[in-house]
Amino acid sequence: MLQTGQYLEASALINYLERVSERSYDWLNCLYFKIFRAVAYLKLSEKEQAIKAFREIYDLTYKNGIITPLIEGSGGMRSLIDAVRKSKDVRYDHEWLNNVYAKASGYAKKMSNMRNRYTSKQQKPRMTERRVQVLERLAHGYTIEEVALDMHITEATVRTHRQNI
Repeated sequence: MLQTGQYLEASALINYLERVSERSYDWLNCLYFKIFRAVAYLKLSEKEQAIKAFREIYDLTYKNGIITPLIEGSGGMRSLIDAVRKSKDVRYDHEWLNNVYAKASGYAKKMSNMRNRYTSKQQKPRMTERRVQVLERLAHGYTIEEVALDMHITEATVRTHRQNI
């Protein structure tokens, strides 16, 4: 929902899931939901709420030496850290913020590269109409010579089409 811009809906769902996680002592998911909620607030232009939510996340993670959920939790972490930096709140360890920011940036780049590779593999190149015609004739048992004669092209062109199919 966050990725599709449905921030109000996401915020409501996240608040519910966060409460369920707290009741079941599922602290890792609870932390992720807190991260998602803070990002949703920021996307909804509720900057103060976002910073307040981030403070809660910071208090949980910084004291316990945990940064992984912040790094992989959301693509909005860098924007959230930027908002916290601009708030000039001195209660944050800025070295820690810089570390999380840098690692979240690296993670986001890796995920983007992986997503691009995956989607490019999913998109099969379209065969040209001419290649389809060559393939149909070869599938019907035509020889290369027969395909070339039938289509008024050279045998080398038929071989090239066959190789590219």
